[in-house]
Amino acid sequence: MFKSGNVTVMVANMKKVVKFYAETLGLELQHGDGHFAQIAAPGLTIGLLILPENKVPFRKNLAACP
Repeated sequence: MFKSGNVTVMVANMKKVVKFYAETLGLELQHGDGHFAQIAAPGLTIGLLILPENKVPFRKNLAACP
């Protein structure tokens, strides 16, 4: 059984996603420099990595997602 884990999420809008994890979900922002952020959740470390603008996937139907 796992006691902790790490995951990396590629994001298009770092400010919006950090706000969601930190303010909406109430998780701890451990590090953030504009290109990478680290969020602490119980038993999980979430790494957020910004995508280059030309690599952002099509999101027309996901407009409500952070």
